Amino acid sequence: MKKYIFLIAVLVFCISCSKKQVSEIFIDASVEIAYHDLNGADLLDPNNENSFQQSNIDVYEIVNGVKTKVYESNLDYPEHFLLYKNDDKGTYLLRLFGQGTITNGVSTSFINFGNGTEDRIDFELNEMSTGSIHCNKIWYNQTLVWDVSLAENGRYVYIVK
Repeated sequence: MKKYIFLIAVLVFCISCSKKQVSEIFIDASVEIAYHDLNGADLLDPNNENSFQQSNIDVYEIVNGVKTKVYESNLDYPEHFLLYKNDDKGTYLLRLFGQGTITNGVSTSFINFGNGTEDRIDFELNEMSTGSIHCNKIWYNQTLVWDVSLAENGRYVYIVK
């Protein structure tokens, strides 16, 4: 009887070790975006009177075919974006975390600036055999703005509005 209990315990241990752990999955789908006007003024700088206000920015994602406003209270950035000053680049950046439903290898997000303008960002994503997801390309308003094969300094995009 002890042999059977030992055999069952070993079997349970082996089965539990073969499952993929959630902590192994890494989603690499974000982009750093700098916004400037035609005169070069930083549109994310809170000291610029014409800047986009963080409180007015909303992010939407396509989730199961439906455009949905993003808010996940359990995340560090529940609205899937972060505004910050990058001292190395000398500009403010919006970091967008693209995490909508992946359809045909693409996840789509929309940034609504609260002033009547809305921009579309498409992430071409590749799911690895480990379950991790990596970004290969990014389109901004249907224009290719970043490609992993051409990237030199991270996923940084400069937009003039």
